[in-house]
Amino acid sequence: MWRLAVLGSFTLFIVIQSCTKPLPPLDSNPPQCDTCSTPITEYCPDNGRSGYFPNTPGSWWAYEVIKGSSLNGDTTGVRDTITTWAETTRVVNDSTWINRYYGGPYNGYEDTFFVFIRGDSVILNIKYNFKPPTDTTVIPIDLKAPFGIYPLIYPLRWDTPWDTLPPANYIGGSQADTIAYKLHAEVLNDTIAIMGMCAQRVKYELNVKVVYADGLGSGATLKLPSYFFWIPYKGIGRRLEIDLRDTTGGFPTKWLQKELKGYFIQP
Repeated sequence: MWRLAVLGSFTLFIVIQSCTKPLPPLDSNPPQCDTCSTPITEYCPDNGRSGYFPNTPGSWWAYEVIKGSSLNGDTTGVRDTITTWAETTRVVNDSTWINRYYGGPYNGYEDTFFVFIRGDSVILNIKYNFKPPTDTTVIPIDLKAPFGIYPLIYPLRWDTPWDTLPPANYIGGSQADTIAYKLHAEVLNDTIAIMGMCAQRVKYELNVKVVYADGLGSGATLKLPSYFFWIPYKGIGRRLEIDLRDTTGGFPTKWLQKELKGYFIQP
């Protein structure tokens, strides 16, 4: 079993000490989606407007975060509550989002998202640091991957090509090993209402394959899933993801549920 050492969350990766910034006021009466209906079926409607993935500087989202030991079977949320805190995401410019933590184990820290909206897709720059338990070598993975393709309609799915790190002595043996990785994503036939707005569930799965030179463990692929509920023209309404920072007892197994509580979209 691997142990994972990570410098950020699933989509965010450079952790820095931040200056003090107040939590933005939560919008007590957020604007409602004018195309949503109840019950929601198959996929969230596209009303043809621009800004399906909002990215205007000055926009922000505020989330309540619940940390639990596992997910419910239907992936609607965490099974129990270990601790809670608040997070905000702010758009700094057209390629940088800042995620700030309020309370909890990461209070006062910020993460940086590298976001690129190009044409009909939103691209995120994902960075991981893997470390096998038998060695101190850190295995860097730097993946620029499409996280959203306009519009998000079931059963849309996509994969990045397998990318391979240069062969190196990753586990401390005498021969070079090979690390390959790719991202798989698929829009699920599962929509819910979040704050009265239609949210489309998308599953992401990072696949990491290690081919050891000595043959030990070769061919095994590690799969790291997460679920994002995208609200068209409004942003991310819910995120369910493994807490990659928490490696207590070995491989990370705790889950985070991030629920949208307020937002502001700069015109």
